[in-house]
Amino acid sequence: MRKFREFDVVPFEASRLLGPGELFRRNVVDAGLAELATKVRQPALLEPAGFRDFDDALAFYAFVFQEATTWMALVRQAYQVHVSGIHKLVAVFRQQRLTKPSSDQRVLRFDDRFDMLVDAKNLYVLRQEAFEALFVDRDAWQARVPAQIDLLVESGLPIRISQSL
Repeated sequence: MRKFREFDVVPFEASRLLGPGELFRRNVVDAGLAELATKVRQPALLEPAGFRDFDDALAFYAFVFQEATTWMALVRQAYQVHVSGIHKLVAVFRQQRLTKPSSDQRVLRFDDRFDMLVDAKNLYVLRQEAFEALFVDRDAWQARVPAQIDLLVESGLPIRISQSL
């Protein structure tokens, strides 16, 4: 959390890229994440995950911190970790034994990095690519492109459409 004190918080703008040392702030409702915020604010009420639940693709995970009536969730896009490689040993602790996972087991890597912060009112985005990959509906976004081009043409902006070979 100390890292956040060094960041410049800027309002979200879809056409703006984050610069070094910046993070976007966006209202959770405007970001389409009101349901997520409602679910993660009380993690004790969430359905617990079983061992086999991690066999399927996991899009993201969150660590939720609560104090009195406030809470904050640190969200990170989940990545498949390869269990073998040069200079790398991954082991899991299950049933009182330390073992090497098989190549088909999903292993989560936890560290001090995360992509977004969510609280009751706001979403803070540190890594825009993760937000877009997780929460932007690309099909809906692409469906709006023709209408946006029409608006640009109507406003007098000359647009030349070339066809690829």
